[in-house]
Amino acid sequence: MKETAVTFKDHVYDEKTAQAITELRHERWALMCIQSTTVARTASKIFSQKAMLRIDKRLDEVNAELFKLTENPIYRVR
Repeated sequence: MKETAVTFKDHVYDEKTAQAITELRHERWALMCIQSTTVARTASKIFSQKAMLRIDKRLDEVNAELFKLTENPIYRVR
């Protein structure tokens, strides 16, 4: 299977934008951790299906915002 790589040139952001990107990246990692946890998907006692749908929706929103701020294609995942 051929692997694909994404190359993106680094960019310097103003302090406000850099802070927003950092916060969104932290949130993205947290959402991805929840989303990828098999237990969270299968054990309704931890997260209901409705909660998982909200998490999925929020992850899409975070990715869209990160793409808007950075124009980095890595955030265009869906």
